[in-house]
Amino acid sequence: MNIRASMIADPTTLLLSMAAKSVPFLLETMFEIGKEIRDTARRTKANRHKCLRLSERIDILTGFLHEQKLDDTLNESMKTALQKFITFLQKSLEFIKIFTNASYFKRLLYSKDYILQFIEFHNELSQYVVDLNLGISLMSTLVNKKQDEHDRLSDLAESQQYACSTDDNQCARYYPLLSPYKQNLINEKLNGNHQQMIDLQWDHDQHIFFGQYHQQKDSKDDI
Repeated sequence: MNIRASMIADPTTLLLSMAAKSVPFLLETMFEIGKEIRDTARRTKANRHKCLRLSERIDILTGFLHEQKLDDTLNESMKTALQKFITFLQKSLEFIKIFTNASYFKRLLYSKDYILQFIEFHNELSQYVVDLNLGISLMSTLVNKKQDEHDRLSDLAESQQYACSTDDNQCARYYPLLSPYKQNLINEKLNGNHQQMIDLQWDHDQHIFFGQYHQQKDSKDDI
């Protein structure tokens, strides 16, 4: 028996070992217990349909978790939820094992108790479906918000990079948009001793440029 299999056989060892394990290890443990539940349910001699039904529902949830490609970026709450779900799987496995050797007499004697236990297992499984699905959805929302913020900052950084653009006889140079921002646009190709100037200023509150156009004489005119 390998290490993981021995832990599965001992719920206490399993619970203690999971606390320090990575998410991939938790998922692998979950899938192995799920497979053992499936194989055990097929060998049951009593309450076979109930065992198979519980096993099928467990497969649906473990399959869903597998598709999410979870990793160690999960927060501690989600890791704890996975650990508790694995403990639930272990209890389900031990419960289903009862019916692999159950005699007809024992099945009749304890049938009502077993029916109630099946209901409890299904109810608990339903709660895990809700909790894990909600947790993953919330994490996805947080990841999307972080990505949106990252995209916004990336776009802002790109807009603040030095750029030079030309348009006919005008040349404008844009520098990082750090408030207060002020830059002159000068048409250096005009004939004569006059320069065409536009004073641009960045309005931090309104996130727009505003400018004032005027002509400036060359300093030689004053000599």
